[in-house]
Amino acid sequence: GEALAHFQRALALQAELGQPEVLWRAFDGLSRTEALLQHRDLAILFGKQAVNAIQSVRAHIAELDEELQRSFLEGKTGVYRRVADLLLDTGRLPEAQQILAMLKEEEYFDFIRRDARGEDPRITDASYTNREEEWVSGYRNLVERVRDSSALRAKMPNGLTEDEQTRLEKLDADLRQARKEHHKYLNELSDTFASLGGRQAIEFGKKNLDNLLATRDTLNKLGHGAVLVHYLITEDKLRIIVTGADLDIPPVHRDDAISSFELHRLILQFREKLADPLKDPLPEAQTLYRHLIDPIEADLQAYGTHTLMVYLDGALRYLPLAALHDNKQYLAERYAVVTYTAAVESRLRDPPAKDWRVAGLGVSQAVDDFPPLAAVPEELDAIVKTGESDPRGVLPGEEYLDAAFTAAGLRAVLKNRYPVIHLASHFKFEPGTLEGCFLVMGGGTRLSLAELLEGGYHLSDVDLMTLSACQTAVGGTDAEGREVECFATLIQKQGAKAVLATLWPVADRSTAHFMEQFYARRTARGLTKADALRQTQLAFIHGVEIAAAPAEGRAPDRGLVISDQRRGPSRAGERSYAHPFYWAPFILMGNWL
Repeated sequence: GEALAHFQRALALQAELGQPEVLWRAFDGLSRTEALLQHRDLAILFGKQAVNAIQSVRAHIAELDEELQRSFLEGKTGVYRRVADLLLDTGRLPEAQQILAMLKEEEYFDFIRRDARGEDPRITDASYTNREEEWVSGYRNLVERVRDSSALRAKMPNGLTEDEQTRLEKLDADLRQARKEHHKYLNELSDTFASLGGRQAIEFGKKNLDNLLATRDTLNKLGHGAVLVHYLITEDKLRIIVTGADLDIPPVHRDDAISSFELHRLILQFREKLADPLKDPLPEAQTLYRHLIDPIEADLQAYGTHTLMVYLDGALRYLPLAALHDNKQYLAERYAVVTYTAAVESRLRDPPAKDWRVAGLGVSQAVDDFPPLAAVPEELDAIVKTGESDPRGVLPGEEYLDAAFTAAGLRAVLKNRYPVIHLASHFKFEPGTLEGCFLVMGGGTRLSLAELLEGGYHLSDVDLMTLSACQTAVGGTDAEGREVECFATLIQKQGAKAVLATLWPVADRSTAHFMEQFYARRTARGLTKADALRQTQLAFIHGVEIAAAPAEGRAPDRGLVISDQRRGPSRAGERSYAHPFYWAPFILMGNWL
């Protein structure tokens, strides 16, 4: 009771003062308190109002002073997660999906702080049910009355005449009445929403049927057995929503009883094993499979899944799902896995350019603390066919190596509208900052994400941007993986359809072979990007000869063969690429066609 009264007073105060920071915190406090009282529908309403208050301030954040901007940007993603969690508890899946999409926007906005124009490029609001809308509309009218009465009261001069004193008394009476109605409104909400029960979910489902049908229509038109899977990490469980194209099979919600602490521990252990090809990652791969895939196994089979589009939350973004293992095979042996990002929806169905050309840019020399990438010249040579006389190369294009790889050179190739930009150099991901995420160019110069955002790098003709030597700082203070996903979102908002990156620094020579095979399979066999990635991973897993998919006219590949050793750690001296260290870190984000 005391907590409710406290947040109600804060809300009433905000109604008079109009402080946006107080507004979302008051609504969030009421939401959390009502949730503890098991008033979930009312907690959801207040939670949605908190989310929409945050969204509203985001739209005008450039107008706030710097101190308020810093305050606003601190840690609000928990509000979105709590509302989505409540919606899943009550079976309101379409609403939960909407809030999770907004969470991606919030993470991106928080990551870039503000773009060069001082605006948030994409603002959405949480939708209300019809009953919720009635109450929200009534509340807005009530707040206007309170605020108008308070404003008029503040404008009254000193040394009042008799008429002004009479008017002041009337304003005071109106303000007291408005405050009473505000308090009464909040108390009546509890009784009303307690009687609604599950009708909210049905009501919203009907109201938003068109949105749900649009999602399924997109999945249907994408084909390739595309299924969308949302993951949400909560303190005591992992929550999963599965949506497929078949209208006869509704979206489903599953839970797995693993705590966020245990999940993060497993992910870090798995990553530690994956980073060393002499260690066996299968125990963690199998345990994580049981938590992430087993709960939805039957659903994926019912949908005839081939392409798994995954919405990843928190530290799951550091996890190469393709390397999860069901005791018989890796997930990559069953599905093509792609990451769903905040920017992808509007361009998910855009077809790729008919004929791919590539601009290959790379650094092979040691730079600062970054070691040399001795196989980069071979990597670019194997990928880029620079002319008819070039005996190697999968895609026609041009190369820029070491000193030739400059910011000006990158802008130049973008103007030439290459569908594929292949960057074979170190890319450092640092949690929490645009400046801390950067690409190493020739001579040790660095191109940060901030410069990429503001420096005239137009990517609208790019089907795929590949970064083949990424370093991701998993142990950072903000280690939730948002920097990896927000990078892909930023690139896509700049116009590119998709990003292929790595989750850890991969062996130099094996990466060169992997990238060559990826492009060769996609080009020669007419595969989607997702299937080309999966087929290359399968080649590494199953010990297929590296030269299995040569480009027409290229020279033989020096006889290097992947070992038949299918799983487990590689033995010293063996040239085996079957260990997930070599093939699992490559993740495709965005349009996978």
